[in-house]
Amino acid sequence: MLFPNLANIEGEVANLLNERAGNNREVSGYQPWLRIASAYNGGLILESVPNTSSFADVYGNTQRSGRVGVNFNGDNVYSYQRKTRVVSKSNGGFGRVQVTEDYNQSVSERPNRPSPIIEGMSLNFGTGGLTRKTNFSIKCFTLQQAETLQTYFAEPGFTVLVEYGWNTDKALKQKAVLDKCEMARYNNYLHVKRKEEASDYQYSGYLGFITNSSLANSEGESYILDIELTTIGEIPAFLQTHKGGTIEGEESKTLSGTKFDEGTIEDAADDGEVGLSLFMQMYNKLPQEKQIVYVKNLHKQGVDSRGNPWIHEGNFVNMDDKIREELSESLTNANIETSKNDSSAKIPKGVNVFSNHSFIRLELAFEILNQYRIKLTPKNSDDCENVKTFSYIINTDNTLCRGFKHMFSTDGSKLLIPNRNHPEFDLLKALTSKEATESYLEKNKDGSPKTILNLDQWPQAEDYCFPQVKPLNEYEWGDGVITQDYKAHTYGYLKDLFINFEFFCEVLGRNNVVNKDIYYELLNGISAAVNNYWYFEIEQLPCPSDNNRNGEKKGDQRLEIKELTLCSPDRSLFNDCPSFMSSGVETPFLSSNFNMALPAAMKNSIVGKRNSQTLGLNDDGATDADISYIFASEQDPVLDVLNSFTVENPPEDLEDKPVESPDDPDEDEIRKANFEIFLNFAEVYTNVKDREGDFDVKEEQWKKWLTLGIADGANANADAILFVGAWKDRALFNQFSKTGKDAKSSTNILIPIEFEFETFGITGIVTGQLFRIKDLPSKFKDSAFQVVEVSHELGSGLWKTKVKGKLRNFS
Repeated sequence: MLFPNLANIEGEVANLLNERAGNNREVSGYQPWLRIASAYNGGLILESVPNTSSFADVYGNTQRSGRVGVNFNGDNVYSYQRKTRVVSKSNGGFGRVQVTEDYNQSVSERPNRPSPIIEGMSLNFGTGGLTRKTNFSIKCFTLQQAETLQTYFAEPGFTVLVEYGWNTDKALKQKAVLDKCEMARYNNYLHVKRKEEASDYQYSGYLGFITNSSLANSEGESYILDIELTTIGEIPAFLQTHKGGTIEGEESKTLSGTKFDEGTIEDAADDGEVGLSLFMQMYNKLPQEKQIVYVKNLHKQGVDSRGNPWIHEGNFVNMDDKIREELSESLTNANIETSKNDSSAKIPKGVNVFSNHSFIRLELAFEILNQYRIKLTPKNSDDCENVKTFSYIINTDNTLCRGFKHMFSTDGSKLLIPNRNHPEFDLLKALTSKEATESYLEKNKDGSPKTILNLDQWPQAEDYCFPQVKPLNEYEWGDGVITQDYKAHTYGYLKDLFINFEFFCEVLGRNNVVNKDIYYELLNGISAAVNNYWYFEIEQLPCPSDNNRNGEKKGDQRLEIKELTLCSPDRSLFNDCPSFMSSGVETPFLSSNFNMALPAAMKNSIVGKRNSQTLGLNDDGATDADISYIFASEQDPVLDVLNSFTVENPPEDLEDKPVESPDDPDEDEIRKANFEIFLNFAEVYTNVKDREGDFDVKEEQWKKWLTLGIADGANANADAILFVGAWKDRALFNQFSKTGKDAKSSTNILIPIEFEFETFGITGIVTGQLFRIKDLPSKFKDSAFQVVEVSHELGSGLWKTKVKGKLRNFS
């Protein structure tokens, strides 16, 4: 459940595994047990190895079959049928009324048939926690037994607690004293972890929702009831509609919010409350389902994760329609004097310099997404002490993403990056050049841009830029997680990016999709805007502390967004990583397997790189495998002979030369052509947010706005008014991502080279943990495997644990 965070397998678990090496006889003497419990109708408990039972309990008598289990008070529960009856009840002092109610009635059935048997269980913890499922089977010996058990263990959406372990004293002592509150506590990671530690990692428990069931005939006139449980964290992600819910009664009438009228927006602008004015305009453009009082009231109350109000103007870019329209109109066909090289600039007639795209900061977008007519934050249970309800909010407060110093968006229809070292794409050159030009970016010898812009919308608070301009030294890591350091410019926070507001509203307004789909659509969209540089997943993880905005306590399970490509390659952090032998008398494994089945996209990428060491043939950040050699140490000499890809200058007759006009080219036509070429790549926005600005076209004013601050005492750079916020050039993006000494320091991809092992049952191994294998080829001595899947199988008197790990190369 720690994945994608990194952690070493705990020393006690590693020692226990190694102690078993060559000593399997000790474990083979253990007997596994399994217990399942439902809190429905007074509770029902089934055990594979009951503590106490008599012959009559198990086989019944001449009137009935054996019991189906015991309730939470320890009383036997027998088969029954659900029936209805009409009863007379008081009507609050106004006489009595006849009502129909359900009741349970014991039934006569085949006598001396044994009690139901739990035949086996499989529990799978997949990558990230959202694939955690449990399956178990109950063999019933009468139809009435099966029908009774269905009311407890087959009702969709009900909860079931599964406990399992070896029959050691320490493990048996961890069995829960069952009631509804104790079952609910198993939704806390630390509660389960403490029990595992106390049992010497030979006990565990799992609370899940019933999501599937089936009943089938079997041999010996019996029935098999198959049950599937799904992790509690998965249900909100998959079943929660993003439209929210409704509330019965009068309160629902007050939840729909009315739009802000234009007069109110103008008053806020006149009073200098620029951020409030922008928030109101943003709210009025939201889909109707999000125009509710909880969203509207964000302008009065509530702050972001750093304590700043949602109405801060830094949360909005290019949002004010009036400003954008007036600036666009003023700049169309306008003559602009500039002191740069004694040239003049002119925006061509009929060309709109501004993009109509507007943006909001992602933290605000997620806050809006998480507001509904019903509250999704957890609260203290009214019935159970120290138990909170589950949070249906997908947490993004601490989501880190990898980055690089001169990062920019390649798609303004999805994303704007508030980078303080954003490349300056020369708008002024496009406006002033009298000659045809194709390049609008000057570079240094190392390939970095010569000039940069600060696109951070919070210039007074450096915490809000992306990537971060300071090293990572304050981050809330969970217990047991390996703390990683990231250099400046190599990481940033997801919440600080700006999402295209029109794209956000379009996705938000879709029908017949669940909240999880909305999140992935938004996340995949912004990742596509950086050439799939990021890979996002929604994970179920324990809350690292009590200090959080959503009210969870430490260890409570919650849903979080993680960016899986961010991982520090510093191997010195993993010196305590436990090592095992994969075979021989010193191995703790019953079986193991080493597998190198690379995905097709990665194989193509590697083969392409082998064919040419100088050409980058793959521009997709998600499949750009940075692997030099896995086993070899130098290039294949045959490839040097049969090199498939070579760099070759085109013949002169194929060079793309400009067609010479017989007449002198028109200066306005050249400028228009330059500007059109520029706008094919550029998305131009305005930093103006205050409506009280002067929008009249005055030569001196535009002169100040579009010079570099050197004419007539002008003190405003071009980026104070106009800036290029996105540039449609993926090749340039890839080039900058590899420029600079720290460009790759935040990237250590999970390589699909796998090691799997099977051992006698043990708990304490969770996804995200690291282990090494001693007797693999020496090429992997500086590598470790990260656990991505854990599964447990109980049945036929044996408990086995299976673990799958994927390679992280720390060399």
